[in-house]
Amino acid sequence: MVYDITTSGAAITWLLQALDIDFSELIAAYFSKGHRDVDGFIEKYSEKIKAIDITDLEIIALHITTNSDNCATIKELGILDLQQILMIDSELTSFLEEFNIKIDVVERKMTVHDDIFDIDFDKYQDWAKTLAPQEKALKNIGHKLYCDYQINGFLFINNTMNYSTIFEYPEFLYTLSTLGQCMNGALKSWEDGKECFVVKYKVPFEQFAEYTFHGNENDYYHDAQQGWIALKTRLATYAVLRSFLDLTADKYVYIKPSVCIHPDQIIECVPLNVWKKRFSC
Repeated sequence: MVYDITTSGAAITWLLQALDIDFSELIAAYFSKGHRDVDGFIEKYSEKIKAIDITDLEIIALHITTNSDNCATIKELGILDLQQILMIDSELTSFLEEFNIKIDVVERKMTVHDDIFDIDFDKYQDWAKTLAPQEKALKNIGHKLYCDYQINGFLFINNTMNYSTIFEYPEFLYTLSTLGQCMNGALKSWEDGKECFVVKYKVPFEQFAEYTFHGNENDYYHDAQQGWIALKTRLATYAVLRSFLDLTADKYVYIKPSVCIHPDQIIECVPLNVWKKRFSC
């Protein structure tokens, strides 16, 4: 079963299928008290929600990226995490070489021209002293590379232009830009000749990091013991709100570290301007 709340129509389709109801029942349940009542809806269909098989769900997510090859590399290799991208001959590594930057992910070193920098995040964490500006920048680069390198995405995004800078250039380039003059002009240079795409893909539940739908690992494992009731309720709540255009906050997803999205998981790659016209995002 496909769980998709990227559009209101997709959310409605999932609810009708998952709860085995028709559209008139959906409307009646949501407006049963004469106003929007998501809590009442969830309570009414609580038993059917509990019966949802989480392992049967293919959850649709969106990844926003910029590139110059019309997503040809993504279609061939899939969506890779930051570490994987920096370890192959990629558009990002080629771009960094133009600025005389090379990153050794395994050795946790970064070479800028002839200077070698330590980007081991753990080492900077252990320092008790106040970090100098350059050390802070290296710590942030290390954090991005070794703590925040996994693939991220959205179940739902309210406005692609309001989230970070991902529609202009990779977040990692912004992190690198804090290092100083070595990245002068890099952000604008990346934007030139690049196009922004929304990549729609499907993910089985087991590929999501524990904190995607739960506050922490304890909540995750407790919910697992309870048959994922909290997760099922959350997904149903998102779907109801999205069905009636009442979901306004972005909903993020995080893929487990070192897990990539294979090409056969990718549904489509849509230019941002086309996506905005199609779905009014």
